[in-house]
Amino acid sequence: MPPGARARRLLLVGIPAAFLLLFFVLPNALLLSASLTVDGSLPTPGTATLQTYRLVFGNAGYVAAIWRSFWLAGAVAALVCLLGYPIAFL
Repeated sequence: MPPGARARRLLLVGIPAAFLLLFFVLPNALLLSASLTVDGSLPTPGTATLQTYRLVFGNAGYVAAIWRSFWLAGAVAALVCLLGYPIAFL
């Protein structure tokens, strides 16, 4: 292995990994931890609860909206694949 190849490989992997960690994983982890509290603040040890999820999934209106959103996303993805794949070969 030529000198500096290891450092170059570390940079090629490390910079995108740090970017994803900082701008994707960390914000999603903070949102998930805040969703486990009643008041929306970051939880302290012993205060995490699933009460918010019970309220959301216990309401038929919310469940219907969530189901409709997933169904629409799947339908759009299927339609885009069906239309986009043949058009890609034109």
